[in-house]
Amino acid sequence: MVHGYVRALVVLATAALASVGAVTGCSSPPPANTEVEFEEVVNLGYSCGGPLTSWTVTARETGDNGTAGCEQPVLFPNLAPDAVYTFDIQGFNGQTLCWQGSCQVQAAGYTTTFADCSSAIVHLCNL
Repeated sequence: MVHGYVRALVVLATAALASVGAVTGCSSPPPANTEVEFEEVVNLGYSCGGPLTSWTVTARETGDNGTAGCEQPVLFPNLAPDAVYTFDIQGFNGQTLCWQGSCQVQAAGYTTTFADCSSAIVHLCNL
C-alpha cells in the first residue's frame, strides 16, 4: 500500500513540474524582428553640429517613412525577411534639400540590417 501511495505522489509531482515548465515559458523565444536601420553619418556623411538639421527616409514598398533630427537613426521594423526594399533618402539644411538619393537594401531575416546607401546620395548644396 505504501508503494502505491509513493508512486501516486511521484506521478503527481512529475505532472506538476511539467505544467510549471509550460507556464513559465520554457519554450524557445520568438524569432527576432526583421528591420533596416539608417544612420546619417554612414548615409549622408554628416552628423550633429554640421549643416545637416534633419533627414527623411521612405520605403517605397510599404509607404512607411521616418524623419530624424540630429544623430538619430531611422528604423524600419517588421519587414519581410530577406526581401529587397527601395528607400528614398533626403537630407535637409534647415528647409533646404541638400542630400538626395535612392537605393535598394535587402533586409536580412530576423535581424537588423544597417543600410549603407552613401554611394547613391547626391550632394545638392555647396557645403
